[in-house]
Amino acid sequence: VVSFTTLLALVFCYKFYATQLVVMKSRNLLPQTATLLGSGLRWPFIFELLCLAVHVFPGIDDISDDPSLYLWMNLFMFGRLFLMLRVVRYHSPLLSSNGRFIGALTN
Repeated sequence: VVSFTTLLALVFCYKFYATQLVVMKSRNLLPQTATLLGSGLRWPFIFELLCLAVHVFPGIDDISDDPSLYLWMNLFMFGRLFLMLRVVRYHSPLLSSNGRFIGALTN
């Protein structure tokens, strides 16, 4: 059972890496015939898909009395927070040219 938000995250992850592939092709960093799984983006893409695909399904706590499975699934879901760091890094106004200029000003 995969929730709608997990499915949406998987789709946007694919779109992000497909766009990265197009950019790399347009800069002639990759041949025009390169594919996503045939390029250097393969392992980061697969790792991120696996992190996003982990989903705690309803009723997981009823499977066994040992809470370790439930805890591990929740830990993997909280591991998705590393993706937020990428969003903050790429969309932060402090990393733009104006932000770097303001940061370079000293008294």
